[in-house]
Amino acid sequence: PAQGGRDNDYQTKKVNGFAPRAFSSINLPDAVLGSRSILINFTRSNDEQKTRRKPSNLKDWPTDPQEIRDVTWLNVVKYLEDIEAAKELVNASSTVAGRDFDIFQGPLMIAAWLEYIHGADGLLEESLATMDKYLAERDKYVMPSLENLLLEALAGEFSPTTGNSIKITTGEVAGSITTLCGSYDIIDEDLASAGNQRIGQLLGRLNFQKSSTHGARRSWIIDRGLLEQHCEVHEINIAPSMETPMPSPELAWAGPVADEEVEVEAPLPW
Repeated sequence: PAQGGRDNDYQTKKVNGFAPRAFSSINLPDAVLGSRSILINFTRSNDEQKTRRKPSNLKDWPTDPQEIRDVTWLNVVKYLEDIEAAKELVNASSTVAGRDFDIFQGPLMIAAWLEYIHGADGLLEESLATMDKYLAERDKYVMPSLENLLLEALAGEFSPTTGNSIKITTGEVAGSITTLCGSYDIIDEDLASAGNQRIGQLLGRLNFQKSSTHGARRSWIIDRGLLEQHCEVHEINIAPSMETPMPSPELAWAGPVADEEVEVEAPLPW
C-alpha cells in the first residue's frame, strides 16, 4: 500500500524477476546451453486423448491454469522464509558445486521444503539421487562442441601401431567430423559442415603444429602426446601406443619343488 494512504490505495512497483524458462526443441542444445539446462527427453505418446490436448485450450485443463499460477504465487509469498531456510539446508548438504549445482538448486530447495515442512518423507534424498544420475549421464543429451568432435576425429586416426605423430590435412579432419556428425545424428550445420578455416583455427588454438607442406596442402602434424592431453581433459578415449613400455610380468612358477609329486598330462595322439 502507498505510505499514508488507505488500505486499498496501492502503488505499482517494478522489480527484476528471475525464473527458470522451459522450452522445447527437436534438436540437442549446444554445450553452453546444455550446461545451463536440465534436459528432459520426450517420447511420442500413443494416447490419443493426451496428444489432442493443447495448452492454449482452457477446456483441456482439469484446473484453470490461471488459478494454478495464482496459488503457486501465493504459496511462494506465504512460505518465502521457509523456502529460504530450505535453500540454506540444500547449500550445506550438497556435494555438487558450480554450474551443475546452480541448475538443480531450485528443484532441490523445493524438495527440502516439502519434506521438512510438509512431511514429504524421502523427497530430498530422491531428488539428490536423480541429480547425481542426471549429471552422470548428461553428456548423451548435450550437443558436443566442435572442439570435442575434432579431438574425437583425431583420436580415431590413431591406432596402437600408428606411432607418436601423424600428418593430416584440414580437409581430412573436416571429413572425419562430418562422418562423426552422421553417426551421432547431428544435423546442426555449424558442426556437420564446419569449414576448413574454422577447423584450421581450432587446430592452431590447440597448439598443433603446421607441417612443412602446410602452405600447399594445409596439413598438420598431430602429436600423440599433445592429443592425449586434450583427450584426457575432454574424457575422450584414444588407442594406447604399442611403443609405451609395458611392465614385465613376474614369473609365477619356477619349477616343481623337491619331494613333491607333479602331474604331467599325457601327449595328445595327434
